Amino acid sequence: GIPWLFSPLLGLSWNPFWSRVYETFGEDPLLVGKMALAMTQGIQTTVDPNDIHSNSTIIPSRAAACGKHFVGYSMPRNG
Repeated sequence: GIPWLFSPLLGLSWNPFWSRVYETFGEDPLLVGKMALAMTQGIQTTVDPNDIHSNSTIIPSRAAACGKHFVGYSMPRNG
């Protein structure tokens, strides 16, 4: 099977009563997008430490990132 990581969390922390606020990158959509991209690349990308001229390559067997909770999940009415 493929190692699958349910991360990063893409929700925006607009409501402080939401139980996943501590998992988010904040309330700014631009910042959340940039941080999620960087985290996804960090999970899925590797660089050969022995080759300083090497380009990074995606290795799916390392882990597959899966962004979660990004459509309407972070705006609960009461937490």
